[in-house]
Amino acid sequence: MKRLAFVGAIALSVAALLLPLGAQADFSTAGTWTCAASGEGANHDQTGHFTLSLTESNGVVIGTYYDGKASLKGTRSGNTVTGAFTEPNGTGPFSFTFSDDGSSFTGTWGTSPAGGSWSGTRQ
Repeated sequence: MKRLAFVGAIALSVAALLLPLGAQADFSTAGTWTCAASGEGANHDQTGHFTLSLTESNGVVIGTYYDGKASLKGTRSGNTVTGAFTEPNGTGPFSFTFSDDGSSFTGTWGTSPAGGSWSGTRQ
């Protein structure tokens, strides 16, 4: 019996090693998120608070925020989504890293000098 348990444990360990790196985490990014983004405003010294709505299909993440006046599109690899946002005053890159359980994310947006941190919590 001990031998069978040992063999089973080895089999599970080998299977875990064979999982591809960057495999999709066990959650969808789709949903509604309460967000905060630093570096906003004319002097880049304000924090914006807004709701972000995300959809996800086949590793592509699409979102809208600021009541539909702004959008983003990115590609997901594991817990990370990278892409570009579009707002009335311009566009730029973003990168989000989601928590392992998919309940929150932290990341960055924009390029220097405009840009800052961007975080979200699932509603």
